[in-house]
Amino acid sequence: MMEFYLSKVWVFVVGLMLMVVLVQSVNMQGQVKEDEAMRQVAKELGEMLESLNEAGPGLERAIEMRSILPDTATLTVHDDYAVLTDGRCNVSFSTPLTALLVQLNDGSYIEVESLVIEPDDHIKVMTTESGMIISLQSANLSARYLTASANILISASVL
Repeated sequence: MMEFYLSKVWVFVVGLMLMVVLVQSVNMQGQVKEDEAMRQVAKELGEMLESLNEAGPGLERAIEMRSILPDTATLTVHDDYAVLTDGRCNVSFSTPLTALLVQLNDGSYIEVESLVIEPDDHIKVMTTESGMIISLQSANLSARYLTASANILISASVL
């Protein structure tokens, strides 16, 4: 009688271990698919920026990022590259040489070293003789960039 119960316990333990292995492999497959999707979005963003740059001077285009970025992703644009981030996955890709601006509430612009663009943001891409300009148009983000700029200026004046 005791052997009967022990065999049932071992069957349960082995079955539980098999379930853990199966669930983990399914999760890994899901992660691989998410990573591949992020690489595809990064590739498309790079191609889009490159084609806008190749259009020549005088192009001005407003882009709503919700139609491009996944809901949980952020895009950090630097002078000649960008990084698409979604929690666990970071994908870097090259971009044309760009000037990065943030539009202030009064309509003026300040130049920044990098732009952190979220799905709810709007950007304006302009091409000039000297290259491409990407400007972020969002009131709350301009306040954040102004605060960072003000902190740098205050720090520099104290030193």
